[in-house]
Amino acid sequence: MQSTSFRVVWAVVTLVLLAALAGVVRAVWINNPAGVTGAAHLPAPTPQMPVVVATRAPSPTPTVAPTVALGAEQRIRAGGYSFRPPASYVVEVAGSTTMMTSEVDTGTRFELASGATEQLIADPPDEPDSLLAAYVSAYAAENDLRAGEPFTTIVDGLPAFGVELVSHSKDPHLRGQLILAQPEPGHSFVMTGRAPVALWPTIEREFDALLSSVQFFEAEINSTPVAAPATPVTRATTPSATPVATQTPHSSVSTSRTIPAGPWKSYTNANLANAVTAALNTIWVATDGGVIAWNKNNGSYTKYTTLDGLAANRTTAVVNCPLRGFGVVFGSEVGLQIFELQSSVWKVLNSSNSGMSFDDVTALHCDVENRYLIVGYKQHGLDIFDASSGAWRYVGQNDGLQNNLVEALAVVGNQEALWVSSGLGISVLAAGAQPIFYDEATSPLETNQIRRIVVTQDGAVWLGAQDALYKVQEDDWTVYDARAVLASQFPSGALNGLAAGEDGSLWIGSSRGEVCHFDPVRVQCQEFYSGEPGMVAGELTSLSIGADGAIYYTTAGGGVSMYSGGRWQAFVIPDEPLFGNEIHSLAEAADGSIWVATEHGIQAIDPATETVVRQFTRDNSTLSSATREVLHAAPEGGIWFGAVGVSYFNGFSWRSYTTPDGLAGSLVQAIATDSQGRTWFGTESGLSIWNGSTFFNLTRENGLPDDNIVALLADDEVMWISAAGGGLFRFERNQLQLFSSENSSLPANTIAVIAKAGDVLLLGHSRGLSYFDDGEVTPVPALTGHAVSAIATAPDGSIWLGTSGDGLFYFDGEQWVEPPSAVRPPSPQITNILIAADGSVWIGARSGGLIRYQP
Repeated sequence: MQSTSFRVVWAVVTLVLLAALAGVVRAVWINNPAGVTGAAHLPAPTPQMPVVVATRAPSPTPTVAPTVALGAEQRIRAGGYSFRPPASYVVEVAGSTTMMTSEVDTGTRFELASGATEQLIADPPDEPDSLLAAYVSAYAAENDLRAGEPFTTIVDGLPAFGVELVSHSKDPHLRGQLILAQPEPGHSFVMTGRAPVALWPTIEREFDALLSSVQFFEAEINSTPVAAPATPVTRATTPSATPVATQTPHSSVSTSRTIPAGPWKSYTNANLANAVTAALNTIWVATDGGVIAWNKNNGSYTKYTTLDGLAANRTTAVVNCPLRGFGVVFGSEVGLQIFELQSSVWKVLNSSNSGMSFDDVTALHCDVENRYLIVGYKQHGLDIFDASSGAWRYVGQNDGLQNNLVEALAVVGNQEALWVSSGLGISVLAAGAQPIFYDEATSPLETNQIRRIVVTQDGAVWLGAQDALYKVQEDDWTVYDARAVLASQFPSGALNGLAAGEDGSLWIGSSRGEVCHFDPVRVQCQEFYSGEPGMVAGELTSLSIGADGAIYYTTAGGGVSMYSGGRWQAFVIPDEPLFGNEIHSLAEAADGSIWVATEHGIQAIDPATETVVRQFTRDNSTLSSATREVLHAAPEGGIWFGAVGVSYFNGFSWRSYTTPDGLAGSLVQAIATDSQGRTWFGTESGLSIWNGSTFFNLTRENGLPDDNIVALLADDEVMWISAAGGGLFRFERNQLQLFSSENSSLPANTIAVIAKAGDVLLLGHSRGLSYFDDGEVTPVPALTGHAVSAIATAPDGSIWLGTSGDGLFYFDGEQWVEPPSAVRPPSPQITNILIAADGSVWIGARSGGLIRYQP
């Protein structure tokens, strides 16, 4: 166990990381393609102060024991330092911080980090020795850290200061060192090391060798640092120990020092919860709007989003897995997101930096005693991680699964049998036996939709389905439902929650919010709860049992409830700003309110007060819904909403129009207002032009080359029109001009997004971004291969661009860049970007909600 004093040191260095992450940059400049003259260029950024390079002393000959072998040099550009790690150490890099742990778990850890000095301590003194004293004194007083007398040393020829560290705690009793240097005025470098007292004489030689290898260079950082998020401090790294590999960085774009670094804010609804687990006094909840850590003693919570270290906000599964290199493990669309309890840091493990085969995680099973973790993928089978060997093993359709879909899984014994639900039936892989597949045709199952699977201590496998519970023991099947359980009530609806107690009983939760403590021997619910005080309402989505026997269930919108000590307790985040976390469309109304369409309805947010001022659902309005929805602000102040048909809100009520009213098609996919005040609607069956009283339609029948309209842009007297597979149309004064890949250099016949920067059109498509200027098409090399899904241009010439799987890009007036991790979007799948009149930038994603930049 890590001592309190050293946990403080690691937390301090984490603060350095968070400050530096806001300004991570890579100076790879990409020029505008030739022929593009319309986009305004910003002048090159001017630093707020000149760079001052410290005067270096002659480098002494390091005294390093010859037995210490060092690896190849690693350069940390964000921190402005390089180093050579000792052999047999696992290296993790996140932004400007590097963490090293021994491959054999001895409790040894080294960490190097750099950042702005004011991020280390408030009102830092000017002199380095005074800074060290203030730094160590504050942490020692607050965190049981005992420091020795300061000493001087040299780091890359520069004077530095250090202290010996000893933990007060005897369990474990640790020793270490902390070194502080200032490569430049206002910029500090910290290196720490620790190990059990008995090992420190050996580890100290490795620490000295590592320190002697450190070299400084100019850090590529933003001149405006971002404040660290609220406690607990988080950061994004890769996990330590065996499941780690080096991630290949992007090479097509740079991370710019000019991208706006803050303030950013996240908007999500974390009451839309998917799974829950407990670790000590914390309830960990995987939600559609981030991760929530509830203190079950006092009801306080911490919300983690992509602005706090997550790689994506939507998390699908969670398990407490204290294997080496893991912790509280969350499944997501970007792999595993891991919160390490000892160090309070976030890590990401996926197919790009580990032996994981895929990233779309939906199910998890951790066996600490037998040292393995099973990861189920939504569409790609399973991976099994053996913590003893550090090896990953893939299991897919070719290995016995009926298909590669995974919705739920359970394990009998020590991998004696693996049960996997695909939604199309059950696959059973047993050691030394042929695979078995159960479905409605081959078993007593009345449905193939098996929601949950658990195994009781007697080896029986239990399957939760619609209105029924199945028990399978060897070849015997037993069905429990309302017809079979006569002695008590039985939950109705989809059995989305299922957990096995140590006494052989089961806890069952239904989608209707009913919870049953089921006794298989008596064949009855010995406890049955529904609508009790403390039970949150909403569709129940999962149920679990804590180590202390407490019962937890999650809901789709109502939060979480816990049953302990004979009573229910609700854990609900008040006043979440969004109905849903799937952002379908964004628009700014004439009054400045921001309208948001999600999977659960439409709402208007007052950005000044961050309060919801209007909200509409199918329950309180006549609005329809569709997979694709679009909002459009009318010049006169109303709001158009397109889905199945189109509706107009005049400030008091909605008026809806469909095909019987003259609309060309049922699905409205794009809306624009032309220079004459007419509103154009792009549908799957053509264009409809609304003059305020009637529709005029353009379809194939009256000359439109293609009528599946997916994008519109009003440009003075011109209307630009994109048809799915049909190319780009230019409509002006009743004349139509067609551009396609057949008659021009248009790279694709489906233009997903049309925007304008200066006199140049920006065409977003599945192959990237192209500039379109007077018929000439110029691709943007930096964005080749990134499917573009959203574009917004600002008056200063900057451009925000979203992709359908590769996140966010930004044009700063000179080059296209990716944002640093401190401004990571809610999901890599961006759906909408809105630049409001006040300059704020709103970025919506397919999942995970919104982020907002306020200049």
